[in-house]
Amino acid sequence: EEAEAACTGFKCIETGLKHGTITVINRSLPVEVTTFRREGDYTDHRRPDRVEFTDDLTEDLARRDFTVNAIAWERGGLVDPFGGRADLEGRLIRCVGDPDKRFGEDALRPLRGLRLAAQLEFAVEPGTAAAIRRHVPDLELVARERISAEFVRLLCAPGPGVSFECSEQTGMHINEDHFIAEIIDPKTGEVLPEGSVGELVFTSITKEAFPLLRYRTRDICKLTRKPCSCGRTHVKMCKPMGRSDDMLIIRGVNVFPSQIETVLLNNGYPANYQIIVDRVRHTDTLDIQVEMTPEMFTDNLGEIDRRQKELVDGLRAMLGLTAKVTLVAPKSIVRSEGKAVRVIDKRKI
Repeated sequence: EEAEAACTGFKCIETGLKHGTITVINRSLPVEVTTFRREGDYTDHRRPDRVEFTDDLTEDLARRDFTVNAIAWERGGLVDPFGGRADLEGRLIRCVGDPDKRFGEDALRPLRGLRLAAQLEFAVEPGTAAAIRRHVPDLELVARERISAEFVRLLCAPGPGVSFECSEQTGMHINEDHFIAEIIDPKTGEVLPEGSVGELVFTSITKEAFPLLRYRTRDICKLTRKPCSCGRTHVKMCKPMGRSDDMLIIRGVNVFPSQIETVLLNNGYPANYQIIVDRVRHTDTLDIQVEMTPEMFTDNLGEIDRRQKELVDGLRAMLGLTAKVTLVAPKSIVRSEGKAVRVIDKRKI
């Protein structure tokens, strides 16, 4: 009744009053309007046993499946209590709260998570991925029509992908019906024998609009054709061991130190900086310490905050992700052989 009263002047259709949902027709466009709610247990692994209305937006968002679906907008700004915006930036699918609880509520959610990852070309957060594997048997509780609908959307996702994770989690099997993989010496370009560590090179076989011929990925790894315990026969690559260039991959974004240096120089800073990359709660963090010149150095905190925000905005425009910037005193960054140590990567990957 409150929702209908708030939409006076529009045609309203009572599509789901039990769950507090009406459909409002605005210029022939149907818009669902739903009351904030909290839910009880899911004994049938599909629908909540009971629904209670609430005026707490965070409580309503807490019942969502994935963090990227648990973001709202209020007149005061963005409401994001579960880090959905950071996961969007990091191209990550992560459950809201406990993954086992979320998947236990709705047995279709594991498949939906994989479908979202495929459609958006996102990664699945490790804790969420582990829970998906545990809850795959629960799909037997889901109607075939619902599974079929998700599979159709999954199969229509962008692709084919270059590789997929082995079910035994021993590496990545390459889709050899679409890509030819080689390992080369990054210095000479010479093709190395199977099992050698070198730079991964791809040639696409079936892509028509964007073909690749011996594309150098700059990833250092090795390939093997030894029999795999999962039964697949496609060549398998190990997890990348590093890079043949200075590129960093942060929250799914390729970052070059030269890009950061460009932003600093454009804002009048010397090229004395340090990049610190870490992983907190399965999400990459990017901290950049920047030395001020003696002329810039000040103890005015307001001025320092203004300058840091200016660099944060410049870096976001250049990189496409948010970094934390800290301005430090001149010559305070540790140097090795007279040069500042540019990158410290604390991630255990």
